[in-house]
Amino acid sequence: MLEYWIVFLGVKTVAAYVLENGQYQLVGEYFTPGPIPVRPLPGLLLEWSEVFAEV
Repeated sequence: MLEYWIVFLGVKTVAAYVLENGQYQLVGEYFTPGPIPVRPLPGLLLEWSEVFAEV
């Protein structure tokens, strides 16, 4: 796995980690609406508001 996210539903936050040199490094924390890059797929952005969309 090259990247993983931890999604904190209660506080509407996404923490993104990427595998670098055999260890996962925090590369971004997203607290507000806007694009979230998917680093293993350059050019792919997921919208923060879609991660937390009401079902």
